[in-house]
Amino acid sequence: MKRTILIFVLVFIVVSCFATNPFKKGDVVNVWSPKGLLLYDNFELNSKQIARIPYGTTVTIVEAGLSARAIPLIFETDNPKKPFVLQSDWVKIRYNDMEGYVPAGNLSKMLCFNRTSSGFETSENYLQRICGKPRVGKRTGVIGKTKYTDTRKVYAGGYYTQSSQNGKCFENTIQFPQGTSYQDAILFEQVTLFDAKAVNDIKIFGAQIGRPTLRYYSCD
Repeated sequence: MKRTILIFVLVFIVVSCFATNPFKKGDVVNVWSPKGLLLYDNFELNSKQIARIPYGTTVTIVEAGLSARAIPLIFETDNPKKPFVLQSDWVKIRYNDMEGYVPAGNLSKMLCFNRTSSGFETSENYLQRICGKPRVGKRTGVIGKTKYTDTRKVYAGGYYTQSSQNGKCFENTIQFPQGTSYQDAILFEQVTLFDAKAVNDIKIFGAQIGRPTLRYYSCD
């Protein structure tokens, strides 16, 4: 699947369109697992599966912080030997008229991407939908014999994006707002690059200082 010719660099401020974890009893959160999230009758992966909760579903936290049963969640990247790994607590949730347990690492207070006929809306459309229409500026130039185009966008709340095209290959970077969790950055990446083809060298860094950055490369 061809990716939009964009490199996103988002600057941080305290007020943001993204929410942070951890969860507490009564929190209303969204399911961010693109293929749906299994609901269990106990906080064990080998316990009975009650239902599969669709992506984008809103659920309510009934009990949080079941850390004694924390499990590693493995999120695939372009490199099978270097997946993203998240130590996830279990939480008890209410879904429709059912209650059960799920790994908290698949949940977020962030609004979900909208689904489309081909997968999900683009990151650009998502940011514009939740943050408003940005102010746009553009710059072009030449490096050697290769033309490049930079498009800068400033969203309400302080978001700044820059799209860069250099030949047929693109470096794509999304820097999340101050306080965004590593977990939310992973979930955002899983949806942004869902079923993406010519994408490589996916990295998330900067989480230790509360400012995670997602970077990946793509070529047409």
